[in-house]
Amino acid sequence: MNSEQNYFNEMQSGLWADRNPSNCLCRGTGWVNSDLDTLHKCPLHGAGVPSPLGEGDLFDYAAHSLRIMREAYAGFRNAASRAGFKGNFRLECLAMMMATRTRDTTMTPAVWVDAAESVCVCAEAAAEEAEAVANGFSSALEARFAMYAEEERQER
Repeated sequence: MNSEQNYFNEMQSGLWADRNPSNCLCRGTGWVNSDLDTLHKCPLHGAGVPSPLGEGDLFDYAAHSLRIMREAYAGFRNAASRAGFKGNFRLECLAMMMATRTRDTTMTPAVWVDAAESVCVCAEAAAEEAEAVANGFSSALEARFAMYAEEERQER
């Protein structure tokens, strides 16, 4: 198999998709035009989005963009809740936005989703840290080192 075929297969797999539309290769549009000049549907954001090659398709891309931003925000909120986050998620997102905001940043749905992802990552890291301490480690890093050491022992 040549490198172009490998690249095509990787793009077709959709493993490049990111649940944050701002970070996804499709940028939330549902489709990616690869370096091979082939279209690939995003498995996370492409549901119901017609191919850009379609003739005369009327599709409300603005409504689609808002829908996937809302879904991403809700997904991060739910993931933070599963990680044990007990605070006011919306207020934490607002605080995260204000902490990272520059003067020219407007509060778009994408900015809210980025803040929600940051809050979610912090909640998951806090949960990992708490679990490690509850299991007798001084930190999550020490717990990961112990896990890797155990895996190495088992491989021998």
